[in-house]
Amino acid sequence: DAHKSQYMTPETVNLHYVELSLSGLASKVTVDDAQLKAYYDEQKSKNPERFVQPEQRRVSHILLQVPDPKDDAAVKAKAEGILKRAQGGEDFGKLAQQYSQDPGSAQKGGDLGWADRKAYVGPFADAAFGMKEGEIKGPVKTQFGYHILKLDGIQPSSVKTFEQAKDDLTAEYRQSQAERLFGDAQDTLADAA
Repeated sequence: DAHKSQYMTPETVNLHYVELSLSGLASKVTVDDAQLKAYYDEQKSKNPERFVQPEQRRVSHILLQVPDPKDDAAVKAKAEGILKRAQGGEDFGKLAQQYSQDPGSAQKGGDLGWADRKAYVGPFADAAFGMKEGEIKGPVKTQFGYHILKLDGIQPSSVKTFEQAKDDLTAEYRQSQAERLFGDAQDTLADAA
């Protein structure tokens, strides 16, 4: 009796549980092309913009930075001189390698790759998406400095086909079906409990 605390056992419980896992259910959902095609058609009718691939343009540029605002006029004049050389037929890629201060694109001849309008800052996007293929334009001022642009290609906007959207749709369809099964299983479990 004097040492009861030494003989105490911790409280224990006898527990049975069922675990519902959304990811576990998603992995069990089978998807066939017919279901997926119907899902694609349904999503396309609800939200057609979702499957639109916006117009993309391939732009090369030469960037001249303006490290000090008092140098603005001199940098702009230099950009205009390079623009005249490019428009006069000199190789744009070589001019970019020689003069561009964009570390990401200078060694690639100024090539920025394919991108839609949202990838660029306002004045740059306005210029790039107002040009004809092969056109050279500038200088365009942005917060980065003065740009000389060359439009290398245009991919018009298009609607993603079922095949192009299939991988994304498969994961999304599995998730939505798993959520439905999860809800049903919760209800069944609650009733059983």
